Amino acid sequence: MTRRHVSEAARDDPGPAAPTDAAPRLTLTEARIAGLVARGMTDIEIAARLGTAPSVVEAHLADACRRLGLRSRSELALLIPSAPEDGPEQLP
Repeated sequence: MTRRHVSEAARDDPGPAAPTDAAPRLTLTEARIAGLVARGMTDIEIAARLGTAPSVVEAHLADACRRLGLRSRSELALLIPSAPEDGPEQLP
């Protein structure tokens, strides 16, 4: 899904809240992983960076998408600001 498709869908349906409102509805871990997805990282890369299994990353992403009413990681990446380059390397 491209940015244009997301923009068109947003005009027709208000959907989830603005990015500034989205992150507080996620857990800290979900928000951290969503930020890494927004930077273009794969589940395997995120798992390696955070010291966890890819299946754990997948579960957190699925939960984040469900909470925000999204259907894909692409929509999540467009909604959530990317994570800073530096940050905690381990999940809490």
